[in-house]
Amino acid sequence: MKNAYVIASLLCLLLFVNACTAQDSTDTNDSPSTTPVPPVPGVSGVLRGTLTIAPLCSVEREGVPCLATQPAFDARPITIKNANGEVVETLTAKAPMGTFTATLPFGIYTVSVQGASTIENIPEQSIEIEPEAQDIYFTVDTGIR
Repeated sequence: MKNAYVIASLLCLLLFVNACTAQDSTDTNDSPSTTPVPPVPGVSGVLRGTLTIAPLCSVEREGVPCLATQPAFDARPITIKNANGEVVETLTAKAPMGTFTATLPFGIYTVSVQGASTIENIPEQSIEIEPEAQDIYFTVDTGIR
């Protein structure tokens, strides 16, 4: 009887650990702080974004990709403000593609990317969240030549 209790306890522990560490294979933005909440029909919509950081290498070689790493995206936080100028969400794009997602109530928002240095002047953009998913794109010119 004691062995059955130990086995059942281990099985429960294994299931718990698996549930805590499981990831959706379709999730391109899996950081706990940036995983979007599903939109509520008639109330909220989805903002999908892409942050491109380039160039990253002074010389690119054929067959050797020069992609942004997660620290490059972490250094450039994305801030979403509502129409009153209040920050409603701050998130980070995910390497290597620079994607990010947010679920927001319908309305007009300002989205900005903080540059990693003073030479990175990244204009903020205004976007209206509607029932259909809205896409936004930012490009960071690192100045590497």
